[in-house]
Amino acid sequence: MRCLALSLLLLSCLNACGRSSTDIYRAYNGSSYANNGDLAARNRQSFQDGSHSGYFYISPQTLESDTVKETPLETDSLLPDSVPSNTDSPAAVRRQTAVSKTALTATTRTESKNSAVIPSVPEPVYRQAPAFELEDLQGKKRVFAYPLAKPTVMAFADQKGAEQMEAWITPLYARYGERIEVHGVAELSAVPGFARGIARGIIGGLVEQPIMLDWTGKVSKQFGMQPKVTNIYLLNTQGQILVEGSGLADLAKLTAFVKVIDPLLKP
Repeated sequence: MRCLALSLLLLSCLNACGRSSTDIYRAYNGSSYANNGDLAARNRQSFQDGSHSGYFYISPQTLESDTVKETPLETDSLLPDSVPSNTDSPAAVRRQTAVSKTALTATTRTESKNSAVIPSVPEPVYRQAPAFELEDLQGKKRVFAYPLAKPTVMAFADQKGAEQMEAWITPLYARYGERIEVHGVAELSAVPGFARGIARGIIGGLVEQPIMLDWTGKVSKQFGMQPKVTNIYLLNTQGQILVEGSGLADLAKLTAFVKVIDPLLKP
């Protein structure tokens, strides 16, 4: 009876203040208001005019539901599959959005890692032949500077390797004739100064092609000549050494030179 009397007294006081007894009754019993839209409007109006005459209790379930409906989704939630259809709260939306962003980032990284990257093929780097000046069998100075007028074959040999030179020069000259330059260099650093005249005569009687004389061996060393064998170098017009060979000439070695020389002569 005492509780009933207190309830009636409370209702009477609230009615005297202009509040609805029906709405308060529902709030007191934990019921949500029948029309949440009207109730929210009355709540806002009560705060604006300061009367608080329309302020009513709204259950937590109603607040949570309204918040989900009214809270705008973040831009990230527009990602595919970022917002599930059974979202219950803003916290669930944020958690699901974070998971979706993480999954998308991981997928992007995986695709980037697995993407085939085709490396570029670098241009071949050729050794540059040195410019030089030597005298020939007649004592005339021959100067070699770049660019050259034609692709050029240079053949180097010391005394022991000189007998191999003809087997290289003869077939190359027979194939290309005047379309390429062919020059021989005799490495003569072992010949003493007083014997140079004798050596000049001996070499002139052994070879038919023009030969240049490297008395100090400096130029031969710059080309990288190996001793006791003939060394052959093919130079393009820029003085780059495109291919080289040494020792006894054979079909395989000569073919390697032909495969490089032929494209150089195509118009």
